[in-house]
Amino acid sequence: MSDAKGLVIDIDAFRKAGRKTNYRDKILVTTLAPCWYCSGLIRQFNIGTVVIGESVNAPLY
Repeated sequence: MSDAKGLVIDIDAFRKAGRKTNYRDKILVTTLAPCWYCSGLIRQFNIGTVVIGESVNAPLY
């Protein structure tokens, strides 16, 4: 992960993926439901498939 403070690991994955013209054929795998920021990136870059590993939503505090 980058040295940037507060960097979400999903964002780090986007950065490491590099600039592409199309992400439709890519798969994003995450252990938790994506945060609102990552969800926006998934929509903006048209990620083809998102696999979410959590089976129960985390409680809100």
